[in-house]
Amino acid sequence: MRKIKEESIQKATMIMMSTILLSRLLGFVREMLVANIFGRSYITDAFFAAFSIPDLMYYLLVGGALNSGFMPVFNTQKAKGDEEGAWKAASTFLTVALMFIVVFNIVGIIFAPT
Repeated sequence: MRKIKEESIQKATMIMMSTILLSRLLGFVREMLVANIFGRSYITDAFFAAFSIPDLMYYLLVGGALNSGFMPVFNTQKAKGDEEGAWKAASTFLTVALMFIVVFNIVGIIFAPT
């Protein structure tokens, strides 16, 4: 039974590592495309300034909360055999994260200069 738990945790860890690596590679490709298409100008400066907020939210959500808070809870529930509890935790996490993102974006839209 313990071996199955360890394999499940290893599989989940590999999935997270792979998706984060893929995200980093795609971000690098995005940076290269923006530099090749637009060069260095006020347009790219505006793009990078506008993109810094969603990028920060990604780092906080995925790099912090997801890896340090959600994954251990999800894997513990699955290891205990509580599949329904694990998916309920996932649903709760995603709901709270989505609410946070929506509220943060609404506040940003309200206070953004026109």
